[in-house]
Amino acid sequence: MLGEELQMNQVYAEVTPDSKSAIVERIKASGRKVMFVGDGVNDAPVLTMAYVV
Repeated sequence: MLGEELQMNQVYAEVTPDSKSAIVERIKASGRKVMFVGDGVNDAPVLTMAYVV
C-alpha cells in the first residue's frame, strides 16, 4: 500500500465525498497538516481543502 511505503500515519480509502470533506476538516481542526490524493471529479472540493508542505 502506498501509505505504508510513504510511512503515513493514517490512510483513508473508499470513502464517500461527504466523508472525505469531514475527515479533512476534522484533521485540520486538530492543527495537523493534511495531504489528499484523489482520482475523480468528485474529489475536487476536498482537494481544495487539503495542502502539502
